[in-house]
Parts: sequence; structure tokens; C-alpha cells
Amino acid sequence: LVCVDEVQTGIGRTGTLFCYEQYGIEPDIVSMAKGLGGGVPIGAILCGEKCADTLQPGQHGSTFGGNLLACRAAQTVLSVVDQPQFLASVKEKGEYIREQLLAMHSPAIREVRGMGLMLGIGGASRYAICRTQGDGVRADHAFSRALACGGALGGLLALAGLLWAVPLARLLGAEGTILPMCSVYLRTVLFFAPCFLLNHILTAFVRNDGNPKLAMAAMLLGSLSNIVLDYVFLYPMDMGIFGAALATGIAPVVGLCVSSLHILTRRSHFRLRPFRPALRPLADLAGLGSAAFLNECSSGLVLVVFNLLTLRLAGTLGVAAYGIVANLALMALALFTGVNQGVQPLVSLAHGRGDAAGVRTLCRMALGLALCAGLCMAALAFFAAGPLVSLFNRDGDPALQQMAEQGLRLYFLGFPFAGLN
Repeated sequence: LVCVDEVQTGIGRTGTLFCYEQYGIEPDIVSMAKGLGGGVPIGAILCGEKCADTLQPGQHGSTFGGNLLACRAAQTVLSVVDQPQFLASVKEKGEYIREQLLAMHSPAIREVRGMGLMLGIGGASRYAICRTQGDGVRADHAFSRALACGGALGGLLALAGLLWAVPLARLLGAEGTILPMCSVYLRTVLFFAPCFLLNHILTAFVRNDGNPKLAMAAMLLGSLSNIVLDYVFLYPMDMGIFGAALATGIAPVVGLCVSSLHILTRRSHFRLRPFRPALRPLADLAGLGSAAFLNECSSGLVLVVFNLLTLRLAGTLGVAAYGIVANLALMALALFTGVNQGVQPLVSLAHGRGDAAGVRTLCRMALGLALCAGLCMAALAFFAAGPLVSLFNRDGDPALQQMAEQGLRLYFLGFPFAGLN
């Protein structure tokens, strides 16, 4: 027997009278309550042919069973809900809310991280070059400028979030019932903007100062705290969208604390040094880190655009399929990021020594590794798409499996070029 629980999802709540109608199944038993009475307590079941004669009148005991008031309420609810126009309206509003929720995954947060990467990688590259050349003053100035600029920029973003969260949310496409949630999320996350920027800056300097293991530990522990706190704030503490934003904001604080151990244990070679404000040195740092900024921002923009376009072209099934592809791609792209950020300090040090041959060798090695990794991942996606998609398709939906497999093979064709880029 197939029994479907429609207590939460039935009576028009998903755009059809019963949710199971959207999945092409024919249940033998359907349970109902809540929505059926429109606020009046009621419980009921529907039985198919297999079970039609199992229960006779009087045999189905229920506290909220068929009393006259409850049944009259249910009749009234069904007369309104079970109408094509009403159900079409529910479906239309559901699509609208889904689009607005997808818009909440805006590139704005990635842009904050991108600014931190730009200042961090740009400043750390200049720091490594100057330090290798024996110019400790300019090396310290690079650190001081990056830190000061990150703190100032983060402060401005935090202030913008506190004062203009609602207009910013509207600018990003949020409206209606989603606007308050998006505003809370933006206000909370932007409050931590200084921590996001300073975390990326300090992590890059720690990596370039000969302590890549601590930099990696800071990134891992920050990400892990985000995952754990997401669960704690959303489920046991029931803090809603504010809890999700707070977990995201605390993550860079954890990363900062771990990276600070490099300074507290007196292993760092960089220190704060007074400097004269000037545009040219700041442009130098931004120029060296601009590629990291563009990469981070474009990733967020692509994710939002793909989600919205996929929703319109292929509906929720397409969004689910793209979600699987995007998650697998994110894990694969992390390898390229590791190669990129791993080779950067080595290239900067070689350049600082004036070792042009060493720079070329390191670049060839990194490009070769990225190309090989990209080809391997493209081959893996082509030949093992089924098992990879199955890791995320826990319900075994055949339509989702087919769409995600096809999308994975197409998407990963670009990975050899992504690695080189």
C-alpha cells in the first residue's frame, strides 16, 4: 500500500488540491487535517480501491472526526479551494515567492568577499615582493594600507546595511513578502562586512608570510562554524532568516581569530606602520587583486542568473537539477582556487628575487596542473555522471536524475578552460 500524508501539503497549498498530483503517483490512502477545516479542527482520510471496504462507518475513531461543525467547515473550504482559478493563483504566487527567494542569493555578499580578496591578494602579493627585495618598510606599508582600506570599506558597508537595508534589498529585486526577510539578511550580513574583508586580507598575508597551514585552518574552521551554526540557529533555536545571516557573519570572526594566532605567537614578519594616504599605492594593490575580485563577483552573478533563467525555462525541477550541478561544480572549482592561491606566494617571491625563469616554471607547473585537473574532472563528469548525481538525488527522482546528468556533462565541458582561467 502507498500512504501519502497531506496534512501539511494538501487542500491547495502547493497549487493542486493534493500535492501528490504533481508527482504522478496514485496513493491508496491519503491523510488530511489542518487545511481541510480552514481553522476548525478536523481529521480525515481518503481510501482508494484497495482499501475502500476496509473501514466501515463507525470503525474509524478520531478525536477530530466527522462532527457536523467540522464537516460543514470542510465543505465550505472545498467549495472555495477546489476551483481552477484559485489553484492557479496559488501556483502563480508560489512561483513568485520562489523567484524572490532565489534573488536573495544575490551577488552582493560575494562582492563583499571579492573586495576582501582583492585587497588581501593584491596587498599580500606586493608584501611578498617587497619583503623578498629586502624593502621591509614598503612591505609593512602594503599590509597597513590593505588593512586600513579593508576596515574603512567594511565600515561603510556596515553603515549602508544599517541605514539602507530596505532600499538595497529592493535594488536587488526583493519585493512583497520577501522584502522584510531579505532586508534582515542584508542588514545582518553587512554588519559583519568589516570582518569579511579583514578575514580575507589577514588570511592572504598569513599565507604569504610562510604559514599556509594556519591560513588553510582559518578558512576551514570558519566554514565549518558556518555549517554548524546554521543548524543550531535555524533548528534548535528557531531564529529564522536572522539566524542564517548571523551564522554567515560569525564565520569570518572565527577565521580572524585563527589567523590572528600568527601574530599573537610572534611568527609574523609584517606589522602596522604609519603611511601617507595616496591613490597610486592603493591602485597598485587593487590592480594585483582585481582578478580575484572579478572571479568572486562573477560566480555570484552567474549563480543568480542561472537560477532565475532555469526556473523560467524548466521550472522547479530545472532549479533542483542546476542545484546539483552547481554544488558539484563548486567542489571541483575549489581545486582550481587551491592551485591559484597556492602558487601566488611562490610566484610573488620568485618575482621579488628577479627570478624570471622561476616565475615561468611556476606558471607552467600551475597551468599544467590546472589543465590536467580540468580534463580529469570533465572526463569524470562525462563517464560517472549517474553516480555523482545520485549522491544528491536521495529520493531517486528519474526526471531529476536525467536532467542533472545531462546538465553535468555539458557544464563540465568548460572545466579545462576554467582551470586555466
